[in-house]
Amino acid sequence: RIFKFFYLIIMLSFAGVFESIGISLIIPILSIIFSKSELIYKFISGFDLDYFNNLSHEDIIIFTFGIILIFFIFKAIYSILTAFIQSKFTFDLVAYLSYNLYSTYLKKPYSFFLEKNSSEIINDVVPETKNFAYYIIIPINILLSEILIIIGIFILLLIVDFKLFLILLVSSG
Repeated sequence: RIFKFFYLIIMLSFAGVFESIGISLIIPILSIIFSKSELIYKFISGFDLDYFNNLSHEDIIIFTFGIILIFFIFKAIYSILTAFIQSKFTFDLVAYLSYNLYSTYLKKPYSFFLEKNSSEIINDVVPETKNFAYYIIIPINILLSEILIIIGIFILLLIVDFKLFLILLVSSG
């Protein structure tokens, strides 16, 4: 169970990195659309291929958007996979807790069942474990993934613009 949890943490960390990259791609997209950015020309000419050197501005826009589209498709597929694994982890945990709680009840002596109503036992096993998942585990998973995304954005800001990072760090508390 611990291995699955750490695997989930690693996947959520990569999802945070992909979200940060996705956010950081907004500026180059706007730069390419609204101006003939020298940065993108230098980047593409760095490949030292004749094909890239002879591209018009419109071709560079199409090429760049193609690369960005491929990235966002990959990010969406990865996000779906991460959400699936997150849900599987949560509901496997609920099944594990339900099984353990049920096993605990089965090990009780016969006198326990004479004193306790069977509907209370069923209520303890089924709805309570689901409530535990819906009100504790799922919100913790969401909080954890959002925290990792925010950390990724802060690291990206730290790399790109240190002054803006400090301003955001101080203003966020």
